[in-house]
Amino acid sequence: MEEFNGLIFDEDVLLLEPRERYDSCVIGKCAQTGKAVYSADKIISVLMEDMGSGEDEEMTEDNAYNMALEYFDFNILGSYVGEMTPLYVWGPAI
Repeated sequence: MEEFNGLIFDEDVLLLEPRERYDSCVIGKCAQTGKAVYSADKIISVLMEDMGSGEDEEMTEDNAYNMALEYFDFNILGSYVGEMTPLYVWGPAI
């Protein structure tokens, strides 16, 4: 068992890596499956920070958002990594 953000997860739970970037995006745990539940909005914010930290001085906030959203859709939301694949929720965090 692992505890963080006030939640207790079983050892088989799948969490996004790198943990130091994405653990703050966990907003809950599915009561039925035990899967980690992430805020898609928070993940997009983390990815935007990463997109804006490059050497490209012409990166606008809109460009960073679009790139982060595309990355999220294809590489995170679109991936299935087994029955404990995390869940992603859009909307305000509770």
